[in-house]
Amino acid sequence: MPGILLQSGLAAPAFADRLDRTFDRPKKQPNETTPFTCAMFAPALRIALGKSRSTSDRTLLERALDAADALDLVQAAFEERINASKAARGEKPTRLSKGWQAEVDGYARDAEEIQREQLSVYEAELDPREIVVALSSGLQSDLSFWNGAAKYAHAADRPIVEELVAAKRRLLSALDTAVQGLAQGAT
Repeated sequence: MPGILLQSGLAAPAFADRLDRTFDRPKKQPNETTPFTCAMFAPALRIALGKSRSTSDRTLLERALDAADALDLVQAAFEERINASKAARGEKPTRLSKGWQAEVDGYARDAEEIQREQLSVYEAELDPREIVVALSSGLQSDLSFWNGAAKYAHAADRPIVEELVAAKRRLLSALDTAVQGLAQGAT
């Protein structure tokens, strides 16, 4: 994420340096993508809300938090809905071999650890605007991934994927509105 922040010009190098401490892991290969987990948004926005000083900032952050909570609901039901869609057309749910499942479980554990580390950095070192900028940047990347996935989803699954994409877009819009509003409040 820090590379994304610097490339987009959304963050100062010092801000990216503080986030880089949470990313002491090997760099991904150029074609490797990992979707940004939605479980990160609500806790991070709650941290930003706790640090917020003005009523107008809190209002913007609460709107973003509402969108994050709505995304969490869509995300939580996603796998079950895809499996139900597959069952309705006579397919079995996707099952991974033990080796692949162990690898996926390892990625999930790594993601949880990174999330904990990021949240502690957000709590200790970042102001509300920096937190929202980081979330927005990560979500932009994630949305690119899911826009591509929606194009190639099975026709029966496409509405489910599109609902997820729409929830992510609503959150991104709320985050971007918050970034603009928080910037105005800072001047």
